[in-house]
Amino acid sequence: MVIIFGILIVVASLYMYMSLDTDKILLFVGSFSGIIVDFIGAIFIKMYTKNIEVAVKFHAKFAESNNLLLANSIANKIEDERLREDTLSEISKRIILVEKDIKD
Repeated sequence: MVIIFGILIVVASLYMYMSLDTDKILLFVGSFSGIIVDFIGAIFIKMYTKNIEVAVKFHAKFAESNNLLLANSIANKIEDERLREDTLSEISKRIILVEKDIKD
């Protein structure tokens, strides 16, 4: 909407200049204002896109942490001590392998 508003400012200043035979200052100020408003709109869109990307990455990390917590919680409920330790060891190994794959 901001970009459309900027375009409307430029068009309105051009229309007023042409139809009212006003000073060129109105044309310059209107055009400059419209360009600045369009620039602000473009920056907003860029920032919004980056925020969405960061939110998606954060959600992925959060889901991964939740899965690790669930795996650890389930493994801790195993009553056989040897099997529980082997399961926790396997979970740790897989965490390390996943982190290596992410870095590569």
